[in-house]
Amino acid sequence: MPPTSSLTQPISSAVAPSWVQRYPLLAYFAIAFAGSWALTIPKALSTGFNLFPLPDPVFLLLFVFSIYLGPFMGALIVTRAIDAMAGVRQLFRRAVQWRVGVRWYLAAIFSFLLIWLTSFSALYNGAPLRGFIANPLLLVTLFLTWLLQGILIPSLGEEFGWRGFALPRLQAQYGPIVAAIILGALQGLWHLPFLFTPLLGPFTLEKLITFILTAIGGVFLYNWVFNNARGSVLIAILMHASGNAASRLLEEIIPQEDGLATPLQSLSVD
Repeated sequence: MPPTSSLTQPISSAVAPSWVQRYPLLAYFAIAFAGSWALTIPKALSTGFNLFPLPDPVFLLLFVFSIYLGPFMGALIVTRAIDAMAGVRQLFRRAVQWRVGVRWYLAAIFSFLLIWLTSFSALYNGAPLRGFIANPLLLVTLFLTWLLQGILIPSLGEEFGWRGFALPRLQAQYGPIVAAIILGALQGLWHLPFLFTPLLGPFTLEKLITFILTAIGGVFLYNWVFNNARGSVLIAILMHASGNAASRLLEEIIPQEDGLATPLQSLSVD
């Protein structure tokens, strides 16, 4: 793995406001939150507070655009501002950086599935594991299908920003542990409007706190795989998609009357 600083060195001089040059992380998170919340707050107001109707198809469009106008666009805008087009090209190269070792592909694709299956089987007296053993083809028919779907929405849009832009700079400034806590907390908070929608709602303060704490725990795993995969954004994208797919698979094999706990949803980091 190359040193973290190698992912954050200025590539060339670029024209940018002095505060962006001085506080690129602040600029990135401001765009990531503003770009996404501007499109997701209307749905939160619609369903969470019943202020005005907003059809589900419209919400789905807003959800997709919110991801790409938030973390994705924030990474591109700030990278372009501080490192010029050379920095943008480097970011895209890391998104197709596939030579990282088979073990990190396996870790990215199956880590969350194994964790969910083990932990929720313990919680539900082995029901998820029995359900999976009874129908192992779910790994292909559901898990793999959802994983492939999740690469573009939301994983590519988010991971360009979270792991592609923010994490290397946070680690260079604060070290890996503090960086994981900061990034996990901000990723969890970024989902706040979704907690007022059918996607993750209904909102409660307990759910928000649990969501953020669980997101922090998940980010430690994300970051461990990402760092060992030499900063490959591609691996982060696959892991994000597989985490979402794993949570959806568990929803299918946990007995319906038991439901699925909110912490599982939060690690999906949609």
